[in-house]
Amino acid sequence: MFFQFMIGFTDVFVAGRIHPHLQGALGIVTQCQFFLQVFGIALVNGGLAAMSQALGAGLSLRAQRYAWLLIKAGVVFSLATLALGYVFATDLLLFLRVPQSIYDLTLELWLMQLPILPASYLAFVTMAVFRSHKIVRVPLISIVIVCLVNLVADLGLGLGWFGLPRLGAVGIVISSIISVSCGGFFNLAVLIRKGLLGIAGFAPLRWEKRAIGYVVKVALPAGGTQLLWHFGYLVLFLITNTLPRDSVVAVNGLTAGLRVEGLLFLPAMAFSFTGSILVGHCLGAGDAAEAKRVGLRVTGVGAAAMSLLALGVFPFISGIMAFVSPDLQVQKVAESYIFYNLLAMPFSVVSMTMSGLFSGAGATVYSLAAFSIGTWMVRLPLAWYMGHVVWESASGIFLAMLVSQVVQAGLSMYLFLFRDWSRFASTARRMARPARRDTLKGQKMSYVNNGYTPVSFEDMPRYLEILGKNRSRASDYSFANLWGWSTHYSLEWRFDGPLCWIRQKRPLQCNWAPVGPWDEVADWGIYPEMAAGARFIRVPGRLCETWAEAFADRIVVEEDRDQWDYIYLASELCSLSGNRFHKKKNLLRQFMKTYAYEYKSLSEEDVGAVLDMQAEWCRWRDCESSEALLAENDAVARVLVAWNRIPGLCGGIIRIDNIPVAYTLAESLSEDTLVIHFEKAANDIKGGYQAINYLFCNDAGKNFTYINREQDLGDEGLRQAKVSYNPVDFTRKCSVLVL
Repeated sequence: MFFQFMIGFTDVFVAGRIHPHLQGALGIVTQCQFFLQVFGIALVNGGLAAMSQALGAGLSLRAQRYAWLLIKAGVVFSLATLALGYVFATDLLLFLRVPQSIYDLTLELWLMQLPILPASYLAFVTMAVFRSHKIVRVPLISIVIVCLVNLVADLGLGLGWFGLPRLGAVGIVISSIISVSCGGFFNLAVLIRKGLLGIAGFAPLRWEKRAIGYVVKVALPAGGTQLLWHFGYLVLFLITNTLPRDSVVAVNGLTAGLRVEGLLFLPAMAFSFTGSILVGHCLGAGDAAEAKRVGLRVTGVGAAAMSLLALGVFPFISGIMAFVSPDLQVQKVAESYIFYNLLAMPFSVVSMTMSGLFSGAGATVYSLAAFSIGTWMVRLPLAWYMGHVVWESASGIFLAMLVSQVVQAGLSMYLFLFRDWSRFASTARRMARPARRDTLKGQKMSYVNNGYTPVSFEDMPRYLEILGKNRSRASDYSFANLWGWSTHYSLEWRFDGPLCWIRQKRPLQCNWAPVGPWDEVADWGIYPEMAAGARFIRVPGRLCETWAEAFADRIVVEEDRDQWDYIYLASELCSLSGNRFHKKKNLLRQFMKTYAYEYKSLSEEDVGAVLDMQAEWCRWRDCESSEALLAENDAVARVLVAWNRIPGLCGGIIRIDNIPVAYTLAESLSEDTLVIHFEKAANDIKGGYQAINYLFCNDAGKNFTYINREQDLGDEGLRQAKVSYNPVDFTRKCSVLVL
């Protein structure tokens, strides 16, 4: 950030040595340039949120696709804004009421400076990619290169140093274009070399059409914020240009003050960027509470540090401004600007950091609200009144800026503390939410710990040993299922002799069936879980019968059809032969005839691709509107991220044009039974579900006798789909109440 400041400072420093009027003209041109860059800044906000959340969720391929998408969009927008800049050049300067004494110089400088826009877009878009990956070294090298090239070119071509021709204002423009281009292309080359941008990141058009939706969702409010913010600064220049007296001096002083302000706010910008990235990664990992804690810590540290910096700068204001500008009148105005700026420092830091936090969460609409109110409802009306009516000087404008920062900071903090900004995030893993209310009714049970601990990998070997002695094909009790859904149901277990007792703490507190050799239990009454009032769900039918014999009229058993597992013959799913599978076979043939597909067994290297596809599938199905789909989305991610730690996992993936379009995730339940936990196919790929089922069954399923495709949860559409594959049996389950 220091080197970023030095680039702008060098331009102003050299301009002041060429001619005092050039400083004011350069300030107006720079602000106009910022105004045209709002599209790029909006893209960066949207892209940074998407990339940070994707990386936090382990979706590296998705992050790479977003990076390419940003670069492509940056090229388009930069060319569009370049054209707009040329077409409306005179209109913009006339609107700003640029003083006649510097109008011609400002117009000439503006037309020469416009070609820098494409290079600027490339530079800050590529910087955003590095930031999303938490890579700071390369951007530092890049900005040092830009700074050094700009310094040498400014002094050489602007002032005629180093034996170079003295070109004046033209030299400043040339140095800016050359230096920024060097930085942008350096970033692009390093991204490609490091593999952060590669051929794999080129997504098909259909993916980009879907992906651009989230970027636009974040970018539109961010773009609106930047548009209103920078347009507000243009209006501020307009108010300054039309002051009753000494308007040219005021503009020059404002320009010099803005450059020094840029140095003072470098740490604040660093806090903003850091907060944005950290919040994005926390939300990508599904931890909104941690995101909030991180955001408050970053904001607090930033405000405290910048307040101390402001106190240290106060005694040196006059000396600093004397170095920046040799004109005494300009120095005086600039000193006034910095004075009010230092008073506003804590509030400005809070506003900037909060804006970064909202950006990382994708909640840029909150930044839009805070900045719009602060700028357009407070700053500009008050600046005109204080500057033109009350004080009739630039100091009135600067006071208005202080007041607006106080309002803006307060509103931003309120929104961060009391509004659900985490809901704007788009990730593969979401906050834990209950998937559905189970059928068992009644009052909640009160639990004490009694030796229960959360489902964990530490106790997994012991559990798998017990599970191997369990005579049931119920999918609920496989370790992958317990682990995948453990956060949503807050699952815990307790080991007692030959059994493992399992319970859930939300959304309804109740027990699951114990796992182990049920026939070896001589007296079920010795277990505290079987006390009066105990409630059980997902109990396999065979255990229901055992308990009915053991407890007679002390228990109530209720059949739970929605939880029945569907059992199929693997041989039938591998062949799809006979009239019963005629429709399935037709859809499968259409798929194989239409698409040049590639199927392979799922391995660790495919985990990222499956997470990417699951995130896209969730977007297609609008998971945001369904608690059940959000819960399943979380379970998929938990199982995939733990791919190497869960024994017996297997799966398959289908790609078309190297893009995942279908996958299945399964687990060995016993020697003769394979359970399909998750199966997804792209909505626009006809026959995708039939294809992934068939190909996987002929790959891993052929080694088993039975395939368990889990329950239908009472969903009629899902029940029809499962019935259409002709199950040969069910794993019946019931709910139980101990009286």
